[in-house]
Amino acid sequence: MMRGVFLVVVFLFPLAAYAQLSTANVSGNVEDISGARLPATTIKLLNLQTGTENLTVSDKTGRFLLAGVLPGTYSMQVIHDGFAAIHFFDLSLHIGESRQFRIRLRLSAIEQTVDVDSSGQSLNIDDVQMDTVVNTQLVANLPLNGRSFSGSDCHDTRNVYL
Repeated sequence: MMRGVFLVVVFLFPLAAYAQLSTANVSGNVEDISGARLPATTIKLLNLQTGTENLTVSDKTGRFLLAGVLPGTYSMQVIHDGFAAIHFFDLSLHIGESRQFRIRLRLSAIEQTVDVDSSGQSLNIDDVQMDTVVNTQLVANLPLNGRSFSGSDCHDTRNVYL
């Protein structure tokens, strides 16, 4: 039994050592300007040669770790809701390197977009008059209320005499 465990350790140790020596690590803390830690911050590391993306989220203390990153040139983006994103460009990582960052995010400006649709009716606020057209049908349907229009000059309903 002891010999089996020894063989497993002997054969797996070189693989673990090779993985540690052939990759790099990126770690750090994310804070706001006052130094308060920012949990749940997204960190994206993009390999510029291969397009491979490594993604992690900071823990409740604002700490993050991207382990086992292949050597190469990267861009890194740090994103947190309500804060301005930070971009690092041409970040070179070498074999066995362990890069640490202290990232401070600033509050972002609030942007608001208002879309205006001009297809609706416009409202005239300069001239507030009310008018209507009185046609013959409107006059014919007016209630008479006891008045009689039997005079000779009032039989033509196209003309309204008021």
